[in-house]
Amino acid sequence: MLLQARALCLVWLALAAAAPANAACEDGIVDGRIARIEVDRIVLEEGEVLRLADIRPADETATARRLAPLRGARVSGTKAGTEDRWGRRAARLVLTEGGTDLAQSLVAEGLAIVDPGEQDGLCRRGLLAVEDDARRRRVGMWESEIPLPAADPAVIASSVGRFALVEGRIVSVGERTRWTYLNFGRDFARDFAVSIPRRRWDEMKRRGLSAAALRGRRVRVRGIVEMRRAPGMEIATADVIEQLEDDAPDTGRKAGRGARPGGARGDDQGAGGSAPAGGGTR
Repeated sequence: MLLQARALCLVWLALAAAAPANAACEDGIVDGRIARIEVDRIVLEEGEVLRLADIRPADETATARRLAPLRGARVSGTKAGTEDRWGRRAARLVLTEGGTDLAQSLVAEGLAIVDPGEQDGLCRRGLLAVEDDARRRRVGMWESEIPLPAADPAVIASSVGRFALVEGRIVSVGERTRWTYLNFGRDFARDFAVSIPRRRWDEMKRRGLSAAALRGRRVRVRGIVEMRRAPGMEIATADVIEQLEDDAPDTGRKAGRGARPGGARGDDQGAGGSAPAGGGTR
């Protein structure tokens, strides 16, 4: 019975990961053979340079080593329409023989973390469920890494410049002229906050997010940790704001390392500035 339940869970995760989230991820078709695999790219025999969409390797060298045996394998899938600054196109790649989804398998093994990168959103939001399963099983990177607690800004500050997951409860939401802030504490000079550019916040609201919906909720966010007056991160898509099912108060648990690849607070509608998180009134 347990094996049946486990099998059904894996089937559900595979189906969830397979569903595309936005049309921009399907601007073209991939059908070719892998010529070489480098630490940050996959090059096809036809010369096309790709990266696996929606993921950030926990360790680029280890990930390249894990994929190395696939040199010469035929792959198919879909790709985004534009190249990133390094000349790569984000793609979902599946082995023609066997049907293995490369990004999904890396996330399932704890060798990669979900990250939309420069894309406007995740191509497959279901990969978050695959990542969550890997984290629960403590495989790969999750054997030693856990999300950082928003209630402990000092721990978050130790991960400045790195990609990290942060979990905590949103205390207030400050909507300003140019930025919206998700505040995880009441001290602007100390506490962690997420900053969202106005255009992106407007898009999020069209998708059903609002200050009222987020205030008081326990969430998990992900991005590059920055430090101005206080630790924070800027995000540009609702896909990286996960509302946690447990929705329980922070326990103050001690966190491990982050996941790689001023003044009294007013109410949510008080006067504010335009600086990102940690750099102005929130």
